Amino acid sequence: MKIAFLSPSLSRIAGGIFEVERDLALALGALPDTEVSAYGVADRETDNDRAAWRQIPLHVGALKGPMGFGYSPEMRDAFAANDADVAHLQVMWMYTSIVARDWGRRTGKPYVTTAHGMLDPWARQNSGVKKQFAALVYERSALRQAGCLHVMTPAELDSAREWGVKGPFCLVTNGVRLPAKTALADAPPAVRAIKAAGEKFLFFIGRLHPKKNLVKTLEAFIRIAPAHPEWHFVIAGWGVEAYGAQLQAMARDAGLAARVHFTGPLYADAKAAALAAADAFVLASLSEGVPMSVLEAFANRVPVAMTRACNLPAGFDAGAAIAIGPETADIAAGLSDLFAMPETERSAMGSRGRALVEDGFTWDKVALQMRAVYGWLLGGERPDWVIL
Repeated sequence: MKIAFLSPSLSRIAGGIFEVERDLALALGALPDTEVSAYGVADRETDNDRAAWRQIPLHVGALKGPMGFGYSPEMRDAFAANDADVAHLQVMWMYTSIVARDWGRRTGKPYVTTAHGMLDPWARQNSGVKKQFAALVYERSALRQAGCLHVMTPAELDSAREWGVKGPFCLVTNGVRLPAKTALADAPPAVRAIKAAGEKFLFFIGRLHPKKNLVKTLEAFIRIAPAHPEWHFVIAGWGVEAYGAQLQAMARDAGLAARVHFTGPLYADAKAAALAAADAFVLASLSEGVPMSVLEAFANRVPVAMTRACNLPAGFDAGAAIAIGPETADIAAGLSDLFAMPETERSAMGSRGRALVEDGFTWDKVALQMRAVYGWLLGGERPDWVIL
């Protein structure tokens, strides 16, 4: 089976989606009789991240115009010439939707589109006018052409149906790599200093974007910080420069610049070391598909505080996470409970998170499920996780 992945970006520029598409491609490529190739648009990190795809061939075209649309005639032409049996579109609302749609129409071959939370109500309303235009011009027709819409949670399935998608759907979650042994020396300086002082830190890693609800998360930390002087807040990520500046100003104005640390984006060994050293993790997001950052925290045995919009109810069911609301007071209450727990209780939460990942969120299992979906689209038996 030959599978072609299609995404506007094949680098860290895509954030968590990059890790998802790469790790799924690698896991699929390790299966017998399976070949995977990837197509995308060149960006400033493509060359830096090419090696992360290992044996997966990359076909990258030059960008024409704004990155927000991802127009690339070179990428379009390269994808049009591929000889794959099935394709997998990793992002909605961009030029790649048009490329996949036209390929499917021309060749008669099937493709899967992954929603990645992009049909959730909050996500649809963000840049709502642009998305209404995109829906009218190409996105709805691209979804009708798709053989299957890949959703990761029942809530995401409901959102897609509410928007009018008829299906079929496949309900397959994200996966995560189990972490290798790390060295604290690889962590950013702020993390090393906190650990050297025998103190603890709450961790966030991801895009610095309003969707992540970081303003209210930081407000919550500021509110409870006096009662928990041994705790720091480490914020790692990239995003809208003004948003990051706002967060830093909040910490300074609250007199907590020494306890709220902004590391910038973290990758590879630095990211792994920071996750391994974290004492708690927070994601008070307003909208997610299945957030890689939370799965990575679980995999590293880190207890989590998250909103239900993170779409990982299994974390609550397993006792690996505590539920927080999206408002400042709700987040503060949840973090207070987490900080006040005995160390043994937080450790037990972390262990339950690791067991949850090992049981149902490894890439080996996800790859087998997705390959079965591709096989069904090519005329094979329909798996139980495909919903007509």
